Amino acid sequence: MKKIVMFISAFLPMFWIILIKDFITIISKIYKKELECKALCNIWLLGSLVATILVSVCFCILIYRSKNIAKDKVKVLKVENKTVEYYLEYFSLFILALLTFSFTNWIDVLVMVLVLTVLGVVYIKNDLYYINPTLNLIRKFIYKVEYYNCKNELVSKIVMANKKIKNGINISIYVSDYEFTFADVEEQENEHNDKKAD
Repeated sequence: MKKIVMFISAFLPMFWIILIKDFITIISKIYKKELECKALCNIWLLGSLVATILVSVCFCILIYRSKNIAKDKVKVLKVENKTVEYYLEYFSLFILALLTFSFTNWIDVLVMVLVLTVLGVVYIKNDLYYINPTLNLIRKFIYKVEYYNCKNELVSKIVMANKKIKNGINISIYVSDYEFTFADVEEQENEHNDKKAD
């Protein structure tokens, strides 16, 4: 279930954009007297709105719970910035939003479900959870880092961090079986001293 929520959450910004577009279009047509007010009660549009709200809530719960899991304090041995590499992949997800999808039409909803099903199989089978614009809005930087875990095993993981990561710094990394995880970058001593000097 977590994997499905992580996958669908990658499209949350796109869903909200389409929903806003649909509601603005309908309200505009009502204002121009081209439609009646009951057009806002379109079953497909309201169903999509409810589904999007549910996924948004599930995603927030999942992220909140992940903050309560165990963390390892580790020293970064090697770091590779992946933000730019995945930048275009993020936006390839949003190409769907440029298509003329509308949640007011059952055919468009069906096409959306079929497209997401195909993408979902690839996404989940390949553990591509870090290709997620919604996550990227919360955690701004993506890195591939190498470090020794608490069992003294060399680990290489994709991490989504709140700040920039450099070689040799300490980070608190969330324990996870996935190919990616979250990391909190600790404030370094020299940065702390610089702030005091200011």
